[in-house]
Amino acid sequence: MEYRIGRFIGEDRFVILKKILNLAIPSMIEMLLTTLVGVADTIMIGKHLEAAGISAMSLANQIIFPIIFIFSAFNAGTTAIVARHIGAKEYDDANEGAGQALILNTLLGIGLVTFMVIFHQNFIRLFPAKDSVINLGIDYLRIVLYSQLFMLITFSISSALRGAGDTKTPMYVNGAVNLLNILGNWLLIYGIWIFPRMGIAGAALSTTISRALGAIFLLLITFKGNKKIKLKLQNLRLKIDMVKRICKIGWSAAVEQFFMQTSFIALNFIVVTLGEVSHAILNMVIRIESISFMPAFGITIAASTLVGQSLGAKDEEMAVKSGNLSALLGGLMGLSLGVLFLLFPKQLMTLFVNDINTINAGILPIRLAAMQQWAIALMLIYSGALRGAGDTKVVMYISIFRVWGMAVPLAYLFVKFTSLGVAGVFIASNIVFFIVAILFYYRFNSRKWINIKV
Repeated sequence: MEYRIGRFIGEDRFVILKKILNLAIPSMIEMLLTTLVGVADTIMIGKHLEAAGISAMSLANQIIFPIIFIFSAFNAGTTAIVARHIGAKEYDDANEGAGQALILNTLLGIGLVTFMVIFHQNFIRLFPAKDSVINLGIDYLRIVLYSQLFMLITFSISSALRGAGDTKTPMYVNGAVNLLNILGNWLLIYGIWIFPRMGIAGAALSTTISRALGAIFLLLITFKGNKKIKLKLQNLRLKIDMVKRICKIGWSAAVEQFFMQTSFIALNFIVVTLGEVSHAILNMVIRIESISFMPAFGITIAASTLVGQSLGAKDEEMAVKSGNLSALLGGLMGLSLGVLFLLFPKQLMTLFVNDINTINAGILPIRLAAMQQWAIALMLIYSGALRGAGDTKVVMYISIFRVWGMAVPLAYLFVKFTSLGVAGVFIASNIVFFIVAILFYYRFNSRKWINIKV
């Protein structure tokens, strides 16, 4: 069977495809379980508190996730550096990069937790939402903010392992932790058995505990050293040169995340003015849409790793073929999942809420979101391949243009000057993702990234 497929698509492409799938499938499974946590949170809170609870949790996450993603973006440098050294068989340098990334992320995490303890209520009160929604958001945020430290440690180690070509270990650890999170949500939100009925605060506590366990497990695994990354105490001595290398690649990814995450905040500001139902619909559709990111996420990691390792091994043609074949595979998967969203929008909405008016109002946004899945996949995978090559500046420029040059202005125009409501946001995003997918395609195939040093 493999022989026939190889002859059909070409032996070299078949070899690359196997490598892509070997790296991508564990990451897809990990992403599936991570997505299930977000979906489970939304479903349980929605069934317990309806639209107000979903809106409150979303507002809290609009503070946590932008901050964490901005600072975790430095790990783009970790993946690129580890991949290059693994490709060049420089294993001690790869371990040094992983250790320095862990130090950097731990220090950032301690600083972020301290900052958020002091200012979290000030941030959430900036949103123009009802007091009842704000108060629910504070109940969630005051607990979940402690998980930032554990998230950064997890991102750091996972990025190093993926750069080394080990996507299975993050899958096993993060997958198990996410399943524990779902169980904890059920027990603590509803007060099952001996556990207290905590509502939205229970979801926050379950999330924080599970993220802490995930960080501890990954630390134990990497220091035990039976994986491709083996950390020693000497790797935790600060090496300024390696930190500079990580930051040189990662700073542009962090700036990119800053503009992307602030654009999400702006988008929530725009939509929350339509009311808590519209705001809840936006976030329910985003949760549903995140299901389609699973294949693209896994393939993006594979593309980033293979491009980086191929460049480390001085095989530029393999790097180009890996990126393009990854994008083709991801685009086809995105199209397939988009068809499911088009066919079953009402059934997907009923997973989250019982109110028939909210369900019906979400059908058009889901169908509009379905139409952009192929473009999102191409954008994610090509940008990941470019990051694996160290071409993070161009990715940053295109991404900033996407969110602040097009997405936010177009969403504002559609919401404020038409009667489309939240559906206008997804019409705008269809236009934006189509344009940006083309831009990333041309940048990758220009091959200008081949000679970038990391």
